[in-house]
Amino acid sequence: MSADSHVAIPVDERDLDAILDDDALPYRWIGDALSSVMPAHVIYPEVDDRPAGFSPVWLRDILRGRLGYRRRHLQRRSVDGRRERRRRRSVGGTAALRAGCDMVLVCNDGRRTDALLDGLKDERDPESHRRLAALRAAPLDPRADPRYPRAIATLAAAGLIAQ
Repeated sequence: MSADSHVAIPVDERDLDAILDDDALPYRWIGDALSSVMPAHVIYPEVDDRPAGFSPVWLRDILRGRLGYRRRHLQRRSVDGRRERRRRRSVGGTAALRAGCDMVLVCNDGRRTDALLDGLKDERDPESHRRLAALRAAPLDPRADPRYPRAIATLAAAGLIAQ
């Protein structure tokens, strides 16, 4: 996998067990200390044919179900100047919400952001609204979160950081 997900959609051919053994391991260690996750714009065809950020399999079944990560998910959507992509972007934002994302992030151009938002359909479930409300109430400094020391200790014990 070598594509830049800002300009193309990378494809990762590994199976789910290999992905979980390698890439998902940090979520087992620090998942409770994270207030959000931004799913990758990567297609894992052995798991689902949709990019992870648009996949109910990834968002609902794997991240929230199998890994027990029931906090928040973020979906990043960038806006560029290509007129023909505007409609697809609003559809993509709606698809991300339907798949299980709680939020669609848009940046770089206010006018085009407004166009995306005009076509966006907010179809989140009530649980998603509760997660977002908790996110707004979360402390801005992660060190103020009571889970922070445990996350740091876990990362240090795994040899991922020096304490």
